[in-house]
Amino acid sequence: MSGRKKVDDKQRDIGAPRSIDERIEDLMQHLPPKKQLLVRHYLICRNGAEAYRRAGYRCQPQYARHEASRAMRTPVIQEIVRLDEQRIAEKLNITHEDIARRWWQIATANVADVVALHTPPCRYCYGEGHEFQWRTQREFRDAFEAAKAKILAGLDAKQANAMAEKIDAGEIIDPLMPDDAGGYGYSADLPPHPDCPECDGRGGAPTMQITDTDDMSDQARLLYDGVKQTQHGIEILMQDRGKALENLAKHIGMFREQDDDDAINPLQRLAARIMSGAQTVPVVPDEELPGRTVGAIPADKMEDDHDDVDP
Repeated sequence: MSGRKKVDDKQRDIGAPRSIDERIEDLMQHLPPKKQLLVRHYLICRNGAEAYRRAGYRCQPQYARHEASRAMRTPVIQEIVRLDEQRIAEKLNITHEDIARRWWQIATANVADVVALHTPPCRYCYGEGHEFQWRTQREFRDAFEAAKAKILAGLDAKQANAMAEKIDAGEIIDPLMPDDAGGYGYSADLPPHPDCPECDGRGGAPTMQITDTDDMSDQARLLYDGVKQTQHGIEILMQDRGKALENLAKHIGMFREQDDDDAINPLQRLAARIMSGAQTVPVVPDEELPGRTVGAIPADKMEDDHDDVDP
């Protein structure tokens, strides 16, 4: 009976789906101990040269990146890295469609939803009879008193009081004194009046309007990347829409055919044409030539790992 139970358990183990962690550990067993240490460090820091150093490989700094790349190119390690990326995506509940959708939202976001350029109306656009329009009565009163002070400057107290009374009563008309014939209620949020005789519908000086972060749309929030205080004021930081579109295009393979063609440089094309008309000559890989090392790195600058054989 116990024998039958062992068979059932074995069949159950074979049929049971293995977790990503278990598959990674199974693949790790195919690697030498030092390579396992290299991969484990890489999965933590995602930096090949740094993982190469942490794993204890001896190599001059200028060759660390190349050697790490060479060590990480083995199919087993590549599969481990792929599985780890899959594990992270599953834990974060992220799919390829989620990433593509996010890039598309950034690429098509409207910059004007974050920061926009607005041309306000001039002060005569909406004034009565296209006369100068004031914001409020207080703005007019402050301007009136400032102009009156300039007229009274230099007069003695008696003359100043008499002149002030006449100005307030409207008995003295001076071109320096403002009037409120255009009325009140000027708003910079309005567009320029197309029939304004003062600005010809062009309005005043353009102003930059920054959207309050509380009022931004969800798509604008993806584009918005914070602010930075500079000596000239606040700088709005935003995601690169062009880069997001490029990432999306690469993600769905739009550049694949072009990249494959561009990967062949002119010298390689020339060599291919020459070799197509020549006799076949056996080529010995560099690593099989006596005294040669892979990657054209001096042998005295590489570490000998006789027990570290790629699977």
